Amino acid sequence: MRLILPLCILILGWSSGHTADQPLAVFQTGLATIDGAPAAPGAAIASGATVKSVADLVRIGIDGAPGSAVILSPKSALTLTSENGKLVLVLDAGTVQVDLPDRGRWPGLIVRGAAAEARVVGTLFIVERTRTDADYIVLVRGALKVGLRREVALALNRQTSEVDLLPRQGVSASSGGGLGSAETLSSRPQVLSLTATQTAHDQGLVPDPAGSSWATDIAATETMRLMPDFFSNVAREQANVIINQQVTREIAREVTNVINEEIRQQVTQQVVQTVVGSGPSRTALAGPPGPPN
Repeated sequence: MRLILPLCILILGWSSGHTADQPLAVFQTGLATIDGAPAAPGAAIASGATVKSVADLVRIGIDGAPGSAVILSPKSALTLTSENGKLVLVLDAGTVQVDLPDRGRWPGLIVRGAAAEARVVGTLFIVERTRTDADYIVLVRGALKVGLRREVALALNRQTSEVDLLPRQGVSASSGGGLGSAETLSSRPQVLSLTATQTAHDQGLVPDPAGSSWATDIAATETMRLMPDFFSNVAREQANVIINQQVTREIAREVTNVINEEIRQQVTQQVVQTVVGSGPSRTALAGPPGPPN
């Protein structure tokens, strides 16, 4: 039995679900750093790590959320962490676009700006840090609940301040003024073309009678175009997962064989002991007869 316990522990370690060391996201494409080090396609992004885009659009995928895409505009910074099982994205600078068609393993996702906090159901939206103390949030599709960060709400005594954004609406928030009112936008802001003088709010007010801009996502198209190397990395990762699963099954079979063999030996030994111990008592055979008198 001494071999069984370590092998079982090994199997549990390999076949268990998400662990504390599991990354929150995977870097996909763009020129960026992760905690100051150059980021490469396929690099894991751990809890507490900060991703900074340099001069390009940067795209990352959320671990365990199929089809997700988090896109940073140039010169943006995003810190990833988790709270009570929920994924938290803290926008330290710039603009982030989040596309979350499937939350996957995450019960919730929160995006925090300077003052605002957006809680995601399943959606595509944009958060822009317009100033060091202000944000602007745009909902492209889906559902989004926007409120103030807890510390901002407490400071302003507006703990119940909250807005349910509808698609093609935007809302502003600041540490000094609190949460604004939702406003309907004409055009969809494009992360790629946001600048200090052309904000998401400014782009949203550009007339678009046909509404065609809402079906255009330049950032997603551009970052997808730059991702062929990443897809090969994903294929290798998937191959590694398959190999690990096969090895795990082999170990499981070996452990099962060991257990069965030990059980068989123990049962055999018990049967022998029972038969020998409970049978009729045996007496020594008499020796040969003595010589005749």
